Amino acid sequence: MSSLEFITVDARIVLASNRLRLRDLLRLERGSVVPLSGDADTLSALHVNGVAVALGQIIIADERTSFAVSNLLGEG
Repeated sequence: MSSLEFITVDARIVLASNRLRLRDLLRLERGSVVPLSGDADTLSALHVNGVAVALGQIIIADERTSFAVSNLLGEG
């Protein structure tokens, strides 16, 4: 087995985001709605160890959810 098989990375898919003032964040309560940027056609970002590495779409088929990479993000 390759030693690469034992490396752990943190991978996250960011669907949308928003910035809130601290006072607005503190006013949130159960049932609050926070508007997010983007729409259904907006690409989501794949972050690996806190760095955005790709853009793509979330695909839901039957009971499986997957991420289809459409653009790799290069450095610089």
